[in-house]
Amino acid sequence: MKKLLLILFVFAALQVSAQDTYTIMWGFGSNPTDQSPGDPQYPNLTVEVGDTVNWVWTGSGTHNILTFDGSTESFGFTQRVGMPNTFSYTFTLEGSNPYRCTPHAGSMNGTITVVPDGTLSSQDVFRENLSSFPNPVQDELTITSLVNMSSIEVYSILGKKVLSQSADSGTLTNIKMGNLQTGLYFVNVTAENGETSVLRVMKK
Repeated sequence: MKKLLLILFVFAALQVSAQDTYTIMWGFGSNPTDQSPGDPQYPNLTVEVGDTVNWVWTGSGTHNILTFDGSTESFGFTQRVGMPNTFSYTFTLEGSNPYRCTPHAGSMNGTITVVPDGTLSSQDVFRENLSSFPNPVQDELTITSLVNMSSIEVYSILGKKVLSQSADSGTLTNIKMGNLQTGLYFVNVTAENGETSVLRVMKK
């Protein structure tokens, strides 16, 4: 009986502290000056202890990843490699982790901030209950959320902002996408409390 209770307790603990995985498209221009939050190349993230970040090489050139001195955790590798390539790291300590591509530090740099497990629960609610339809979309995209939205930005697959507007109402808004070219778009939704989440939408 004690063993059964222990197994149930461990299972429940795992359910409560489920970890997330984030992806950063890593290439020239991956820095917080040239990119905006929600863009696939935006290199600054706030994650929880136990979360994993994947860097995926994009564009051209050969790159690496290495932390700056003073980073809470040291990660990355010094060998320069071209596309296709990826690097993953799971964070275990709270703190700030500035990093860069050493040969292109001015163009490729960012910071991963790690907070205690469970801190981002409100962000999880926003992200997990944010939805859009239809997808693929031809003319008008409808976005719904349980959390009040404030603004919407649409980015092309190349990271160019092609549309920006305020939310129509708190939990529902419509985006006119009829004039956009066919292809994949990233829809960055910002809530009234400042939280952001990204939807991937195909325009036909």
